[in-house]
Amino acid sequence: MMPSPFVVEVFCHHPFDWIALDLQHGLWGHQQMVGALQVIDGFGLPSVVRVNGADRWEIGRVLDAGAAGVIVPMVDNPAEAAEAVAACRYPPLGVRSFGPVRAALGRPEWSTDIANREVLCIVMIETPGGLTNLDEILDVRGIDAVVVGAVDLSLTHGALGDEQARWEMVHMVFDKCRERGVPYGLAVSAPADAKAATEAGAALVALSPDAWLLSDAIEDYLSDCGITR
Repeated sequence: MMPSPFVVEVFCHHPFDWIALDLQHGLWGHQQMVGALQVIDGFGLPSVVRVNGADRWEIGRVLDAGAAGVIVPMVDNPAEAAEAVAACRYPPLGVRSFGPVRAALGRPEWSTDIANREVLCIVMIETPGGLTNLDEILDVRGIDAVVVGAVDLSLTHGALGDEQARWEMVHMVFDKCRERGVPYGLAVSAPADAKAATEAGAALVALSPDAWLLSDAIEDYLSDCGITR
């Protein structure tokens, strides 16, 4: 969330499998995002950008900047899922406009066919519509993975703070994805949730955002110093 390539560099020195930049709730400007993508590429890690929605112009710009894929939030129905997929793919599979300014840089083998195979289109299920229409959403060809936004899923179902209801909905999504052979994952804030998600077969676990981790680390450090509020 923090719009700093240096913060991203700090994270890249730790054993993460991938790095996500959050344009939806984070504070990133486009040029800052490009700098962060350059840092991530330098470490040989996949970069995934959470965009604001199934908008072809924003998704195209993010992919042209070199992101390995996008996470599309608040997907309510198969039409939105299809829009997200189309925005990630060049014709004839989609509507992505040609202009891979960074995406093809230093890659003489790059082609639109390769991009269509490599770019990840990940959708988030976190609304009543997304949960109700999950079967139809999973029918959309080109979805590479599903991530559950458990906080918004709880919030939009009036169950914020109800752990049992939250995990019931999470497992409902997990089970349907598993039946369809679609990789699935979870955005988490607590280590226990990350462990529970991986034990349930989650292939993607988006850990607590950098701003929250920094705030927690400061609290712990001050507490160890005997400084409290």
